[in-house]
Amino acid sequence: MNPYNKKGSTIVEAALIFPIVIITVVGVITLAIVFYEKVSDQAEYHNLLREESLVEGEFSNNEVDFIHNIDKLVEAL
Repeated sequence: MNPYNKKGSTIVEAALIFPIVIITVVGVITLAIVFYEKVSDQAEYHNLLREESLVEGEFSNNEVDFIHNIDKLVEAL
């Protein structure tokens, strides 16, 4: 058997598999970006609703101060 045929078949196999690998990697990255944006939007909406509930007076001043202190501790982490 000629060694050049083996080298050629390896290149052909790589040429067939390489696009599939690239498409898979791009798909995984795209899904990660979509999920990150979704979670980011949910967190932003959650924080907006939380701030509105604190402003509307549903909690006493001491409770609001406590919640703000907890927020500062979480941000420090």
